[in-house]
Amino acid sequence: MGSKDAKPRHEKLDTIIVTYFPLVILSCLLAVGILSTEYSASTTYDILYWLCVGFVLGFAALGMFCAFFMDAPMIKYRYIVPILVLLPIILSFSLFYIYGKGFAPNLFISRFYFFMGDGEVTVKTMLAGFYVIEAAILFVAIAVSSVISAYFRRYFSRLMLGLVSQNPKGKIKRIALWFFDVPDIIDVKDVVLDPEEDDGKFNSEVFREVAFDIFYMGFIICSYIFLNPYFVNEMPIEEMVMLSLLLSLFIAVLIIPWHIIRAVGAKAISQAPRELYLWRGMKRRLSMSVLAITFFMLLITLLAYLHMDFSKVLITYGSYILLMGVTSVLYSFIYVNNFYSQFKKGLVDNFNEEKQKKLKKYKESDL
Repeated sequence: MGSKDAKPRHEKLDTIIVTYFPLVILSCLLAVGILSTEYSASTTYDILYWLCVGFVLGFAALGMFCAFFMDAPMIKYRYIVPILVLLPIILSFSLFYIYGKGFAPNLFISRFYFFMGDGEVTVKTMLAGFYVIEAAILFVAIAVSSVISAYFRRYFSRLMLGLVSQNPKGKIKRIALWFFDVPDIIDVKDVVLDPEEDDGKFNSEVFREVAFDIFYMGFIICSYIFLNPYFVNEMPIEEMVMLSLLLSLFIAVLIIPWHIIRAVGAKAISQAPRELYLWRGMKRRLSMSVLAITFFMLLITLLAYLHMDFSKVLITYGSYILLMGVTSVLYSFIYVNNFYSQFKKGLVDNFNEEKQKKLKKYKESDL
């Protein structure tokens, strides 16, 4: 999983993902249907709960497969594994002996060992639960990063170059203008890349930025669950935290795409006095933070109006923030340590190749 091959190991994986990823989605939906039927899901949160579980199981399985094709890591595994082994031990003993078995986060962690069931909370169940959570985060992170990398390396250059298409009503150009939030009054003449320098080492700045953005977006999105009066009244705290954590495993889909486009310095050249950086439009399209914050404030108002139990809300928030912090750090570490450098390089190489093909096609058409 970490050998240095002459040819990047991800190239074969890209082909496999692009070919078979739709089957992975179908498998996830099948798992959701089976779990929903088996556990008689009937309420809104039950359906959402098993929807998340089904997709986490599917992507975790995909992540196990993808792990064998990852490129060599920036930081060697011999430095990482001891931390992944020791941290759950420290947290399990600390949480259990300080707060006891009745503490909601302890029950939540143990539920991963019971696989969504019930049982007596002990240090062993918490330790096993921590390892399951850790494995789920790592393998889902590998799967999501692999899928995004594969599709971007294979297709995204065509979308960026679609901005300079000669056909104003072409499907690719219309999608590109919408996705990058480029006003249709701007006539894009060219798209160029100005990638950030890469010294071949672990990029701590990108690690911090991605971790923070995943944490921030997870906090905003999952506030809808925590502050929704329906969920607060009807769903146990540990299930609320679990549902939020499962949702959070896929938040990177909203973060990694515009981060990598910023890293390669993609910008549109037009007659306008300033260059248009494409990642900014992507961020606006993918984040929609203003709408999320509006929901947040609306739900706070509803809680106050309906005299909800704020202590319950605070406990839920505290539990989720702790786990969201761990999730965002692990997620970002996997992405930067195993994917970022080759992802950026592959995207730049593919863009230059596609651009040369496009220029050659234009020259031939002019002859």
